[in-house]
Amino acid sequence: MAFEKKITLKEPTAQTLQRIEEVHFYLIVDALLKSGNFESSVLSMLENISDMFKINPAYIQHAFEQLFRSYNRPDFFDLALTVYYKNISIRRIDKQKYISLKTYYTKLNEYIKLEQPNLTTVLKDTEIAMSVQHFNQQFTRLFKDYNFLFKE
Repeated sequence: MAFEKKITLKEPTAQTLQRIEEVHFYLIVDALLKSGNFESSVLSMLENISDMFKINPAYIQHAFEQLFRSYNRPDFFDLALTVYYKNISIRRIDKQKYISLKTYYTKLNEYIKLEQPNLTTVLKDTEIAMSVQHFNQQFTRLFKDYNFLFKE
């Protein structure tokens, strides 16, 4: 019988929520890239989705460039909190080699012990951050169960 640990976190601050949105965007785009699409195809897809939902494609392009720089990529705290708050399947994320189940629970428990500090955001421009959040909302609305991006 499988044992699932239950962890309850406080509501995140606005700053932490923004970082969660950044990481969520990173996971969506990275999954699209890992699905065999070339970067140019993924950027074109992001532009089309942005246009469809009246989001400035330049903002999404900027977010992509910022979030995919090696020093801005999500760390294990970022990943664990994004998976937790966005209800993304940890088992699918584990299979994509983002974060293991053990590391997920370890990082959530460390976060609690640290009294749930704010995460550091990457996107400093409010308009770009809001565009990423809107993009994520529309993407998840369009693809209700977007866990399909993370292969079983």
